[in-house]
Amino acid sequence: MGSKNLYTLCNMLAASCLFTVNETTPVFAKHLFLSKRMGGFFVDETIIIACEERLRSAMLSSNVEVLDELIADDLIFVNQFGQILSKEIDLEAHRSGNLKITEIDILDQRIRLFDMLAVTVTRVTLTGIFGTPFEGEFCYTRVWECRIGKWKIVSGHCSSVA
Repeated sequence: MGSKNLYTLCNMLAASCLFTVNETTPVFAKHLFLSKRMGGFFVDETIIIACEERLRSAMLSSNVEVLDELIADDLIFVNQFGQILSKEIDLEAHRSGNLKITEIDILDQRIRLFDMLAVTVTRVTLTGIFGTPFEGEFCYTRVWECRIGKWKIVSGHCSSVA
């Protein structure tokens, strides 16, 4: 495959990652930037912000279907207690009703883009019930990867903020 054809294929894949965020919002197309710099391309951070917002909404409504779509099957997540959790453990907490998040207020969010990867660091105030009521300030780090046209969380970490 010639370099021009390969570049075109990469552009198409990047665009498909973009449109899986929300098929009804083609306005995101204008936020896709492609670069030949070092043979790569990258996506504007507004796409990742939209993914993060979709995740936040799914967490608040315990929408397991959307969470399943956004979280990679091979997720590695470390919670604020140092426990390594899988996607299935996370989904089951929502599915069973054991975890009910009632409020997520974003205090700060930073995004770093790397070709078809993005890293987000988001500081939030979180309120809900997990056995007993909880409220606190937490900092989440997430790694998003565009896999076969869909943005997925492949790794994450949570720290409580003292």
